[in-house]
Parts: sequence; structure tokens; C-alpha cells
Amino acid sequence: MPTKSKPQKTPAEVRAEMDEAGISLAEWARAHGLSYDVARGVLSGRIKAKRGQAHRIAVALGLKQGRVVAPRLYAPPPAKPAANLKLVGGAK
Repeated sequence: MPTKSKPQKTPAEVRAEMDEAGISLAEWARAHGLSYDVARGVLSGRIKAKRGQAHRIAVALGLKQGRVVAPRLYAPPPAKPAANLKLVGGAK
């Protein structure tokens, strides 16, 4: 059974919610430990929000679906050793 996804908000909806709550984008960014300039760029559409802080901002604001993974917790899969790799030096 498909899961229902949370609907994405438009930038206008996010601004309206902030106005209703009485908080500015700068206050929101400070409270979340994020850059106001990047948040403003994401909300205006100037920054695409594909990765990094911009992605985290877009997900937190509800502008896009996704998950936020702390960079230090993400470990890429280990590289496979080459089958024809020859050892160099004194290794036997």
C-alpha cells in the first residue's frame, strides 16, 4: 500500500505561516542554527536546494520532500578493492 506523502508548501504558504506566527525568516533561521541568507535564497527560488544547508532548509520549511541526514553520520559504501591490484614494496 502506498504511503501518503506530506504535501509540499509553496513559498507564499511558508511566508503566510510565518506572518501568522509572527516570526521573521531571520528569527526562524537563527532558531534552527541556519543561515538567513541561504534561507532567503531558498524561499525566493534563487537557490535550488539540492544538497547541503539549502536542502535542509527546504525540507524544514516544507518546500520539498526529503530527509535530512547529518553529514558526519552518512558514510558512503566502502570502495571495492581492484582484483588486479599488485602490492608494491616489501610486502609478500
